[in-house]
Parts: sequence; structure tokens; C-alpha cells
Amino acid sequence: LKSSTWFIPPEIYNGSNEMKKGWLKAFFDDESHVPKDRNRIELSTINKKGMEQVKSLLNDLGIVCKLTGPYDNNKTNPNAKPFYRIRIYGEYLKKFAETIELSHPKKIQRLSQIIKKISGDAGTAQDKAPTSLPI
Repeated sequence: LKSSTWFIPPEIYNGSNEMKKGWLKAFFDDESHVPKDRNRIELSTINKKGMEQVKSLLNDLGIVCKLTGPYDNNKTNPNAKPFYRIRIYGEYLKKFAETIELSHPKKIQRLSQIIKKISGDAGTAQDKAPTSLPI
């Protein structure tokens, strides 16, 4: 499938929580980023419908995330399409780590460091998840 047309198969989208966790684990292991200077994990793609499905799976598992975009992506490539981003912050970052159980060593290490850091303090405004997000 192309980057703009991938989707979560109905067997997974409508499947058990274990199936959803397995799909999300593989997707986040491959496609996510845990920035060094931000207390979050994030995904970016040009596929808005796919990202809406990812957000729905996360919500099904009790993980609140923020879907934003479109963002202009043509600064380095004039033919690039706009992209969308999912970010998971704060208490939901801990819930994500406990629920999804990534396999990627560097992402596990960074998530662990972030969770330790934010568990002891309230964090900054940009690190906190909004108290309510539209579904």
C-alpha cells in the first residue's frame, strides 16, 4: 500500500484488544519517534484516514492522543504532501508504555526516561495532555 492509502484491516480494527495492541506495537516500533527534547511519542504520516484509525485504536485502549495537521511538508520537497501527526503526552504516555510494550530498544529507553522524569513533577504546559480532546 502507498503511504497515502494504508489502512488498518477490519479484522484488527474490529478485533480484540490484544489484536489492536499487536498492530499498534508493530506500527509504533516502526513509525514513531520519541524526541529527546519533548516528553512525548509521536507519529507522522500523510494519511489522515489512517491516523484517525490509529487514534481510534488508542482510544479503545484508554490512551488519549492528539491528532493534528495538516502541516505543510514542502520546505525540503516542493512535491511533498501535507502530513498529520499523533502525539501522546503525560499520564497517557505511561499508559501507552504499559499497554503497547514496544520492542524498539531506543524507544523503550527514551520512554522510560521520560516517564521517570514526568512522574515526579507536573511537567510543562507543552508536555501535558489536554484535559479533554475531541474524539
